[in-house]
Amino acid sequence: MAILQDVAGGFAAQDLPGGMVLRAWLPENATLPERSQLLQDRVAALPEELLEDGTPEVCRQFVDEENWAEAWKAYWQPTRVGERLVIKPTWRDWPPPDQPDLAHADDLVIELDPGMAFGTGAHATTTLCLEALERTVPTAAKPARVIDLGCGSGILTIAALKLGAAEVIAIDSDPLATGATIENCERNGVQCEARLQAGLDGIAGEWDILIANISLPIIVATAPEAARLLALSGRFICSGFFSARQNEIVEAIAAAGLQVEHVEERENWGCLVARR
Repeated sequence: MAILQDVAGGFAAQDLPGGMVLRAWLPENATLPERSQLLQDRVAALPEELLEDGTPEVCRQFVDEENWAEAWKAYWQPTRVGERLVIKPTWRDWPPPDQPDLAHADDLVIELDPGMAFGTGAHATTTLCLEALERTVPTAAKPARVIDLGCGSGILTIAALKLGAAEVIAIDSDPLATGATIENCERNGVQCEARLQAGLDGIAGEWDILIANISLPIIVATAPEAARLLALSGRFICSGFFSARQNEIVEAIAAAGLQVEHVEERENWGCLVARR
C-alpha cells in the first residue's frame, strides 16, 4: 500500500479469495515508463520479513479514464473519522438504511467524489490529518485561516471549513486535483480558493493552520515557509511520510524555529503537528 501511495498517489483495495488486490491509476504520459519501472523496482526490493505471503505480482493494463473512475467506487463505503467527521461517497447513503443508529446529531458529513483525483480519506495519512484538524480548528482563538498544500480531492479543505475555518486556500500542482476540490466544495456548500501551483509562492499574510499531506522532501522544504506564514501559535500539520523517517521532519521543523506539539503513528505512517 505504501509503495502505491508513493508512486501513484493512491489506490483502491479489494479482498478476494486468493488475496488482496491493490489497484492504482497512472496517466499514460511521458512519465509512465519511469513510474512503472519505479513500481517494479520498489516491489522487488521489499525485505523478506514483509513477504510471508510471497512477492506481490505487478500487472499492468490500459484502461479508459472513465472505466477506472467508476470501477473502484464499488469498494468505498462511508467512513467515520474522529468524533464528528463522516466521509460519505456521493453514491452512498448516510446513515445506511439498515443502520440508522450510526449517525450522530452533530455529524459533519463530507460528500465526496474524488473523480480522478485521489483522496478518499481511507489512507492513514489522510485520517491522521483529519483528526488533527478536528483537534485544532475548533480550538483556535478566532475562525482559522487555513492553507491546504497538496489538496487532492479537497477532503482536508472541506473538513477545515465544516469545522469552522473562515478561509482556506487549496493548492495542488495537478489540475485534476484543483478541479475536484472546487467541485467537492460546491457539493458540500462551502467555498475555498483553489490555486494550481507547486508550492507556496505568492501566499502572504498570517495563517493559523498550514496542512501538508504530501511527501517527506516537500514537507522538509516547506518547513521554513510554514514558519514565515504561520501566525503566533499557528500550527503546521504534516503527514505523508513513513514514521521510520520521522526524525528528518522533526529536524527540519526545529531548524525552521517551530516546536513539535503532537506526534502520531498509524500503519507505519506518521503525522506531526508543530506550533509557531
